[in-house]
Amino acid sequence: TATPKRIGNQTELANQYSEIVFGPDVQEMINMGYLCTDKYFSVPMDLKGIHIKGGEYDTDEMYSRYNKSELYSGVVDNWKRISPNTITLCFCVNIQHCINTCKAFNEAGIQAKFIVSDLSKPKLKSNSKGDLALFNIKQAEYENYLANFALFSGDRKEIINDWENGKYKILINAGIATTGFDFPPIETIIVDRATTSDNLWLQMVGRGSRISNGKEYFNLLDFGNNGERLGYYRQQREYSLNHDHSKSGGGVPASKEC
Repeated sequence: TATPKRIGNQTELANQYSEIVFGPDVQEMINMGYLCTDKYFSVPMDLKGIHIKGGEYDTDEMYSRYNKSELYSGVVDNWKRISPNTITLCFCVNIQHCINTCKAFNEAGIQAKFIVSDLSKPKLKSNSKGDLALFNIKQAEYENYLANFALFSGDRKEIINDWENGKYKILINAGIATTGFDFPPIETIIVDRATTSDNLWLQMVGRGSRISNGKEYFNLLDFGNNGERLGYYRQQREYSLNHDHSKSGGGVPASKEC
């Protein structure tokens, strides 16, 4: 399974399996030459007050916390200082965060483009004060999307191909380039968001872990305290068939070593 850690309403593996088999961990795979090691850099992020919704940080609240000029410039400045001119994949909170992060890089003279899901034109539900206020926000976001899509995005395949062919260095996305996205030459991963999901964290980081000719390591820039909260890329992990490791009768069940 690609999701060995189940949380919330996800089906417990114990409901379907009686044993769990562990393969080599990340450090073993690095030692065997199948994965790259990382150079980890973390910038503290204040996440206090952001609610958990459906087992994950509330996207709107997280975007409000990240949508600040000093944080955009912080990402750009740290990239320039730590990993300049490297092939970079950046993960953001949502569509608007992708757009604004992309603008920040380009305004700093660093060519970047973004890929996101299509954004539909908002519709006004009613003339109530609340609905009007929400519509105005969504309309402004839609106009921001249209204006910047023409400048910094386009056909997804073309955008990705141009990036892979070296026409620009930084590709920015929100939930697009996680599972199933493979480009071994990636040199830097920027995680410009926070997550409660161990699986999502490792999926994002894993995009940089592929081996490639001349690549000794990849840079990992963590702007969400994810490593501290969820464990670092090379940290050994224990998984259980049960959600709660401390649950009576739970814990790590009998395992077979590969």
